[in-house]
Amino acid sequence: MPMSKFGPGTIVFDPQGTAAAFECQVKSGGVAHAYEEVQEAVNYLGAGCQSAAVEERTDSLQFDIDHDLYSGGMYSFCLANDLQAVEFEYTPDTATGTTTPASWSGSVIVKLPDGVQGDEVGSFLSGSVEWVQAVAGTGGNFTFTPAADA
Repeated sequence: MPMSKFGPGTIVFDPQGTAAAFECQVKSGGVAHAYEEVQEAVNYLGAGCQSAAVEERTDSLQFDIDHDLYSGGMYSFCLANDLQAVEFEYTPDTATGTTTPASWSGSVIVKLPDGVQGDEVGSFLSGSVEWVQAVAGTGGNFTFTPAADA
């Protein structure tokens, strides 16, 4: 069984209600899942009487990227769509040789990167982004499509 690798891959963002999809390259990152207990377990008097804890899952995209500051770059995309929901499809490895590479898709809220900075003269301007799912729910909202051969 082949193992998936990070890259070469694609991430495509499509602002809702537009046909202006946006693609960018990433240095590192991927999909993250976090769980939060929203209701504690409760044990009642009596044999077997209890209420289980309730958890919710939140999905997010987390990427470290080099930013270009042109009108078609990631930073401009973030400014133009700040706090807006956008559809995405993330395919971390397009070179696996499978008919259908593994991918995630869903909807996230765009936010500006944590900062855009360079370490020294001549270095790329880099920053990290984390975009959380646009739809709250107990099961997150990202859809995972496993890799498949024909």
